[in-house]
Amino acid sequence: MTYLVHGCFDWIGFHLTQKLLNKGIEVIGVDSINSEKKEHFLLSIGRNSMFQQVETWDKITKKINEVVVVQPKEEEQVNIANSDSYVLATNSCVSIKDGIKIHLPLLYGEWMPRDKQGIFYQNDYIRFCSATFKENAIYVNDFLDVL
Repeated sequence: MTYLVHGCFDWIGFHLTQKLLNKGIEVIGVDSINSEKKEHFLLSIGRNSMFQQVETWDKITKKINEVVVVQPKEEEQVNIANSDSYVLATNSCVSIKDGIKIHLPLLYGEWMPRDKQGIFYQNDYIRFCSATFKENAIYVNDFLDVL
């Protein structure tokens, strides 16, 4: 089984990629960002023989069982023709023709922008002691177990 994770160096995409690799699932990661965060994430998952990173879709030749796109930019084109199924995980208004769209809840976890008092989430600061956090926040790996 092969998964393609588009946005594999996005915060949620990284956690998803890591979880799939830990389960022994082959992952092709598509991400063209260049950042310090990417270097840290690549050090963590890049040595896994089940992981292959490509920068563009045209580099993929094998059959993909599942495509998961995490937080796409509106201008990004996603090619799902070579896959069995498709999941879009987003907070934006991006629409899809075929597949499943999952609106991401308030997630928190490792590698997330935060300080001792709270998290930075979609340009907002949410305190750990707030009702919003206590009632709505889900630990990222718990969410991915369900996904």
